[in-house]
Amino acid sequence: MTEIRLLRTLGTKPQQLTRMVCWETLTVTCAGTLRGTGIAAASLTALGKAATGRSRFAYSVPQYAGLVLVCVVSGLAGALASMWKARHGSLRPDD
Repeated sequence: MTEIRLLRTLGTKPQQLTRMVCWETLTVTCAGTLRGTGIAAASLTALGKAATGRSRFAYSVPQYAGLVLVCVVSGLAGALASMWKARHGSLRPDD
């Protein structure tokens, strides 16, 4: 949170910080979801080929929807905490 405090001290408006935090959270959550899905698909394809001899693997729609839901909820939780700090956080380092 030091960077948020520094930006607020330099005169960045709370609305600008909120927008910045929202975009950062969206970018990190999307990148993590795509990378995680790719790594899982590659691992499960290799495991499926070793176990069954077939290299085909596909997520079912409910599985992928659950994965996306978990990513969205965790991204929102992180964004809300950071947005609150960006808007209402103290400028003093001891608070």
